[in-house]
Amino acid sequence: MNGIFELLDRKDRRILGVLCLFLALALLFLFVVALGEKRSHFESLDCLASKKESARDMGKARRDKNAEWLKWQRTLDDMKELKAKYFYKEEEGISPLMRDTEQILNGARIQVSQKRYDYANLKEGMYRVVRITFETTSSYTALKKFIHSVEVFPRFLVVQKIDFLDVDPFSGGLKVQVALVGYYEQ
Repeated sequence: MNGIFELLDRKDRRILGVLCLFLALALLFLFVVALGEKRSHFESLDCLASKKESARDMGKARRDKNAEWLKWQRTLDDMKELKAKYFYKEEEGISPLMRDTEQILNGARIQVSQKRYDYANLKEGMYRVVRITFETTSSYTALKKFIHSVEVFPRFLVVQKIDFLDVDPFSGGLKVQVALVGYYEQ
């Protein structure tokens, strides 16, 4: 290999040396720049991975919020349905409640003495409660049928309280005081 350099004159050797120096500097420059770019590339990959994870978390949070919003929307729909179907209407007055009570009592074959109606408001006037109290003497089976009829009734009519006043040991008849509550939307 030295034989090749001997064929070159001094001027050509100098030019070749300068060219080798420029080549070495260029390779060094590319090596330094390539290392920086390589480092930048891996940092970008790390950043991309964290951004993807953040995007997944945000997507999950968005799906969770949408699911929660749908639950609240269904709740609002249920509340509208409850108001439309199950509450008594204030503008209709007490007649539907009286009619429903009579229907349930007749279905259970219970005779009552003197019904009393009391009115009260719930939760700052949003709903009104009408309490119906009465006394009856009936068999255990009739009372059980009456309670079941109230429980399955499609409107908000609830047995609030039953007080046992007397039990006839011979006939098994029960004398009870019953308080029913009907809910009105105002």
